[in-house]
Amino acid sequence: MRVTRDIQDKGIAEWLQSVPEQELAVLHREAEAEHGWDERFAASQDALGTLVQEARDEVACGDGLPFDPSNRPQK
Repeated sequence: MRVTRDIQDKGIAEWLQSVPEQELAVLHREAEAEHGWDERFAASQDALGTLVQEARDEVACGDGLPFDPSNRPQK
């Protein structure tokens, strides 16, 4: 609802006026870092998908080993 959003926006604006400038700068840097992480994660999905498919293919061919270091064959 637009009314609810307007109330939330007003409350956030009022809260922001009470936050010290240094804390706002920290919040801003954290938000930028989070946004950067989101972009990098989104950009990695093709590579991750390829790795997943390769792992599934290896398991299907019997080339995969369970991820349990205690029962790995000795080299």
